[in-house]
Amino acid sequence: APAASAPQGVTMPMMGGQMMGGGMMPMMGQMMGGSGMMGAMMMHPAGYAAFLKTELGITEAQTGVWTAYADQLQAAITRHQSNMPMGHDGSAAPRSWIERITDSEARLTMHLDMIKKIKPAATALYTALSPEQKQKADQLMPGGMMGMRGMGKGGMH
Repeated sequence: APAASAPQGVTMPMMGGQMMGGGMMPMMGQMMGGSGMMGAMMMHPAGYAAFLKTELGITEAQTGVWTAYADQLQAAITRHQSNMPMGHDGSAAPRSWIERITDSEARLTMHLDMIKKIKPAATALYTALSPEQKQKADQLMPGGMMGMRGMGKGGMH
């Protein structure tokens, strides 16, 4: 597949370099799967949760497990946002290879912690869903990489 090009006005040095430009949050959807839903989840977590609740057809009886999941999802998004750099002003020294590896390790550790926190609520919600709702959840719900559904029948989504 051809390499993805950087959004206009943004330079992206090779692997793990700094992003130049107006900040990372407006580009999150493009960087993490190209989905508009990713951007919606990152920029409007409450609205994204409301969308998912409506699309899944959460019933009154499922409201408790839904709320527990939605609270964990929103907390994870907030933690993720607070740990994302908001741009690069050019004044910081370039990061060394080892510093970039260390940064990646820290991000992966943080991400694993997030998954461990959200998984029990997601499992309880999934258990409470009807078969039809589970089919929708399998297509709509965010997965391990903050919005990426991961490897499914058709590969990376």
